Amino acid sequence: IPLVVPKLSRRYRGPPYLPSTAKSLDAIFNRLLPRSGVTPAKSTFLDLGSGDGRLVIAAASKGNFCRAAGIELNPWLVLLSKIKACTTSGVGVAPHFYWGNAFDAGLIRKIDPQVVTLYGRPGDGVMSKYGEVLEEALSSKGGVVISNKFGIPGWGQRLIGEVEGVKMYKIPPPQQHDGDGTNDAATERERMKG
Repeated sequence: IPLVVPKLSRRYRGPPYLPSTAKSLDAIFNRLLPRSGVTPAKSTFLDLGSGDGRLVIAAASKGNFCRAAGIELNPWLVLLSKIKACTTSGVGVAPHFYWGNAFDAGLIRKIDPQVVTLYGRPGDGVMSKYGEVLEEALSSKGGVVISNKFGIPGWGQRLIGEVEGVKMYKIPPPQQHDGDGTNDAATERERMKG
């Protein structure tokens, strides 16, 4: 019941709780992130709509990130995530879980992620909203965004990899230039596709 009750309230509406599969975890941590150009030991991982915390806990243990966090709207799932984090062995860094709105660009900026993962469903505007919020939140430093299964509308030019339906996007830092003063974002996308 605690997982269903929040869906009845307007305050807690968002994508449904749908745990990430082992196949998705493999695609994210073993096949996409190594090609992203991100150095986990110097980076923060953030899962928007972190559910039961499995992606955040994986980032803290298998992913070797220096910081791993999740934002979840359902307080019961935040509590479950914290319990799972305390009882999981091999977690390298302490995962942080925030009870909050995944569309809060200010909270995302405060966490300062270099890698953001999300799950949303098409057809209800959630993926478009994620796109807008992440453009705002990551505009000052750039970052990698990984969407589990569904694409972000209007982000086709940012797509740099896809495995098992999991899509990886790159938001380049603003005014990234190479030695001759030209924008190097397109070059970065091509490098990461390879």
